[in-house]
Amino acid sequence: ANRRNAYTLTDPRAYLLLRAELHLRPLLSGDPALRHPYDVIRVNPQGRPGVNAAGAAAFATYLRSPAAQQIIATFGVPQFGQPLYAPAP
Repeated sequence: ANRRNAYTLTDPRAYLLLRAELHLRPLLSGDPALRHPYDVIRVNPQGRPGVNAAGAAAFATYLRSPAAQQIIATFGVPQFGQPLYAPAP
């Protein structure tokens, strides 16, 4: 898109990581319809023997903790002036 001076859809993280190399600029951002959530889905240990169910549960619990949400909310700010990810609503 950059070489062809064309429109494209991308997530904010990709743009922030590449913006120094681009002459394109965002036309629309921040619209809730463009939200790109990340999720953690734990594997059912009954269907997958050997899965570390306790570790997965601990990781999921940690990701929802205030400490992890604060890390997510500020990740990328020093380098890009804004966070690369949004904390859970």
